[in-house]
Amino acid sequence: MLDLTTNQRKQLDEARGQLTAVEDALIQLASAKSQASASSAAFGAWRKDQDAKTAERERLQLRIETLERELAASGDTDRADEIRKKHAAKLLENAKLAQRIRSDLERAEAIMLPLIRDVAQSAADDQALNVELPDGLEPLVSADQLARSRPMQEREEISRQRLALWVRSDNRALISDQETVRDLGDGRGIIERPHLPAIRCVRTEFEQVAYRPSQPAERARPLWQILLMMSDGPRPLFDGTELRQPREVLAALDRASAPREQRARQIETEIRPLKAAAVQ
Repeated sequence: MLDLTTNQRKQLDEARGQLTAVEDALIQLASAKSQASASSAAFGAWRKDQDAKTAERERLQLRIETLERELAASGDTDRADEIRKKHAAKLLENAKLAQRIRSDLERAEAIMLPLIRDVAQSAADDQALNVELPDGLEPLVSADQLARSRPMQEREEISRQRLALWVRSDNRALISDQETVRDLGDGRGIIERPHLPAIRCVRTEFEQVAYRPSQPAERARPLWQILLMMSDGPRPLFDGTELRQPREVLAALDRASAPREQRARQIETEIRPLKAAAVQ
């Protein structure tokens, strides 16, 4: 297809060049018409040449139109071929990704279901034990919270530095651009402004503190509040997003771990009218 298109472009360029030459020749013939009218033989030769070049111009114009249509069509064909190749490649890509989805979800199921069961069972045991704690024992913190919660962080000071900065003498507002103040000595300064009253300033001591701000504690959502999709079906295998209590989670895990058998589709019956027979 590429060789054919290249050849068509070459032919088109040649035809356009030939058409330009013919049109130049016709212009010259038009200017020689008066001179050719001197004799019937000369005018006959001029007319024959004129007719031949006019016919050649018409032929070349038609040829150029034909080649341009063919090139446009071949461009559409090239684009269609490109889309077909991309389509075939995407079919393979999707098939490979589908296999990976199944295998990765199977691995996630093998890891997450036992882990969620252990977390829920541990939380249920913690609840039962915390109810019976004697005085002096702190309630148990679940393993899930120990693993994933973030404790509160206090403000942490990094450094302190004393600064002497200019402020307005009238309202003690800090001067944003300290370089604009001209020092008059003795802790006093002035900002001079053309056509406006000057701003009088005084130097004031400040303390600059660099610190990391405090952060509140973050309690982790229960690990079981996830949505795990089936590896071989369209529905969720385990949905713990609305579960609050460990016992609810254990019951849901029992359902998710039960053998999955694909049930045969039911056989149903319908009655459909046939085309009415022609009336005799």
